Amino acid sequence: MRIAILTSYLYHKVEEFDNEDRVIYGGAESYLIQFCRMLQEDGHYVQVFQPFKPNYIDKEGNQKPTHTIQKDFYGIPVILIPTSSNWEYGTCPELNYTFNELTCSFQIRIYFVTFLAWPEVRRPAISISHGIYWDFANHFVKAANIEQKNEFYRRFLYGVTAPDACVAVDTNVRGVVAALSPGDENRIHVVPNFTDVKKFKPLEPEKRDWERPRVLYPRRLSTVRGVNDFLWLAAQFPEVDFICCGNSGPEKDQEEMLRQFTEGKSNIKAIWRRPENMVEVYQMADISIIPTRAAEGTSLSMLESMACGLPIIGSNAGGLPNLLIDNWNGIQVDMNHDKLADALHKLLKHPKLAAKMGRRGRQMAVNSFDISIWKRRWRALINRVVR
Repeated sequence: MRIAILTSYLYHKVEEFDNEDRVIYGGAESYLIQFCRMLQEDGHYVQVFQPFKPNYIDKEGNQKPTHTIQKDFYGIPVILIPTSSNWEYGTCPELNYTFNELTCSFQIRIYFVTFLAWPEVRRPAISISHGIYWDFANHFVKAANIEQKNEFYRRFLYGVTAPDACVAVDTNVRGVVAALSPGDENRIHVVPNFTDVKKFKPLEPEKRDWERPRVLYPRRLSTVRGVNDFLWLAAQFPEVDFICCGNSGPEKDQEEMLRQFTEGKSNIKAIWRRPENMVEVYQMADISIIPTRAAEGTSLSMLESMACGLPIIGSNAGGLPNLLIDNWNGIQVDMNHDKLADALHKLLKHPKLAAKMGRRGRQMAVNSFDISIWKRRWRALINRVVR
C-alpha cells in the first residue's frame, strides 16, 4: 500500500538553498521516524511531504529558483513542497491542495498534525493530534476577537472530524474537543505515545560511576518546554549536577541563552544526541525533569525516562497526567503554583523513595506504553480505515 504523510517543518534548512541540512529534533520527529519504520516493516511504500519557504535570496541578492526537493531522512523519502508564508490560523491551504494533488495515486493519507488537514481532506485519511498546542498566553488565539477564535476552532475541529479517524496521543485532546463541540470527540482514537522498553532500560547499578546526584532535562530548548525553569532550578542546587540534552529553534536563540547561562557554572552540562542515541543520556542520570508549561502530549522523553527507571519531576500540562501519577512514579508539579525546588529536594532527601518511583515508572512503561502496543493499535486502525 502507498501511504502519504503530510507533516509540518521537519527540515528547517536544506543544503540545496542554505548550504546545510538542519532538522530540529523533538518528540514529533522521533514519532515520525518510528511511524514510518513501522509502515515500512509492514511492506508499505511511505513518502513524507513537508513545506518549505520559497523566495530564497543568495548572497548577491539574487532570487534562487524554487522547486520541490527530495531528501532522505533515516531511509524515509521526504518531498519538500515550496509554499508561501501565507499561513492563516495555523493552516496553509496552498500546501494542503498541493499535497492532495501530488498524492492522487496513494491509498491513504496521513495528516500528521490536524491543522494540515484544512481545507480539504482526501479520504481514506487519518489525522493526528500530538496534543493541544495553543494553551499558552502568547498564542495568537489568546488575543483574538470572537470571530477569529471561532474560525481557529472551526479549522481545528475540521482536522479532527473530516478524516476517517483522528488519533490523539492523550485524553486531554479528547476532553478539549468535547468541550468545544460535544459529540465530535467520538471521532477520536486515543493512542498514547510509546517507548521501546527493550532499548530504553535502567543502567545496571554496578555501572553507576558518579558521586554527585544528576538531574536530566531531555527536552527541546524552548520556553514552553520549561528550559527557563530548568536553568533556574540548576542555579538553586550547586551540589547537584544538571544535564541538558536537546536542541533549539532555527534562530538558535535558546542555544545562545544556554551558552550564556552555563558559562562559568560547573554544575550544568549541555549535550546533544540523536534520538537513537538517547538511551545513554538517560542512563547517566538519577532523576528526570519534564517541566513543560504548555503544548504537551504524552511526552516521549518522559516515557523514555520511565523506561530507564528514572523518577520523574513533571508538570501537569497537556497529556502528562496520563503518564505521571503524583507520588507513584514521580512528583507532579503545578508550574504556576508549586516549586520545582521542593520536589527535587524531596527526591534528593529520600533516595529509597526515588528508586521505588523509578521502578514503578519502568513497570508502567513495560505494561502500558511499549512500542509493540502502540504499533498494534496503529495497525488495527489503518486496516479498519482502508478495509
